[in-house]
Amino acid sequence: MNVASQIHDVCSEMQALALAGNGLTLPQTRAFVSRLIIVEQLASSEWRELCVHRAAENGHRTQREIERAATEQLVDLVYDPEGKVIRPDFGRKS
Repeated sequence: MNVASQIHDVCSEMQALALAGNGLTLPQTRAFVSRLIIVEQLASSEWRELCVHRAAENGHRTQREIERAATEQLVDLVYDPEGKVIRPDFGRKS
């Protein structure tokens, strides 16, 4: 079930009633309003889901950029100008 198919279904049913020359009865009107409320809720849910995915993707991009920048900075700290690797000593005995 998605918003587009639900809207299409409601429109098709309303168009069929209009072409038949029949107006909407009170129960039909209530049924259409109920369906449209459900479609509205579905559209809101789909929109929130899309926003979450966009935010997550932006977070991944930001994380990759931070990692790249940090790596660039750390490479300068880890290697000395003569090409020797500087290994930190955390008090472990070799």
